[in-house]
Amino acid sequence: NKVKTKFFNSLYWKIGLTFLVILLLLSTVYIYISVFTAEMYFQEASQRLNAEIAPHIAEANQYFINGEPDKELLKAFFKEVVVINPAIEVYLLDKKGKIITFFPDEQELKINRIEMNLVQDFIETKGNEFVIGVDPKNPSAEKVFSAAPVFENGQLHGYIYVILASEEFKSTMQFLFNSYILRIGLRSMSITLIA
Repeated sequence: NKVKTKFFNSLYWKIGLTFLVILLLLSTVYIYISVFTAEMYFQEASQRLNAEIAPHIAEANQYFINGEPDKELLKAFFKEVVVINPAIEVYLLDKKGKIITFFPDEQELKINRIEMNLVQDFIETKGNEFVIGVDPKNPSAEKVFSAAPVFENGQLHGYIYVILASEEFKSTMQFLFNSYILRIGLRSMSITLIA
């Protein structure tokens, strides 16, 4: 008992325990930084690859007739677009950022207006700079987007705003992403602790 007590009170034990705690803290920070960095990289890559989605959608249809949108026609067209690319959500905004119509429409909007400064930033840089916008269905989660102006007879009437990772796609990707990162993180932590 005296030997055990002496061992646990020894300087070597205290140093070892302190070093173990430091390693655990560093491993936790490393995993957090890895997850955050990978998530930001994924979002930036997604935005760069899909920057032209909104401009293509804007050119593909007549969104306004005499300044008025045909919501049913637009919703049908948006549905076709989303069927081709299920990862996106498509919104038509007026000039001030108010949402006119959108698809998919199964989930209700939490907000009905988009901050136009972010949309303008994206349009001015043509998607070459990383810009995160608000998701009208989940305002607390900022997401990458694509945007483009909509004209009728050369006059600006609104904007196409495309969320590039819809809620359904995001939840699936998040599950797979977290699973992958968790395995990498636990493996790295184990190797570190063993070493």
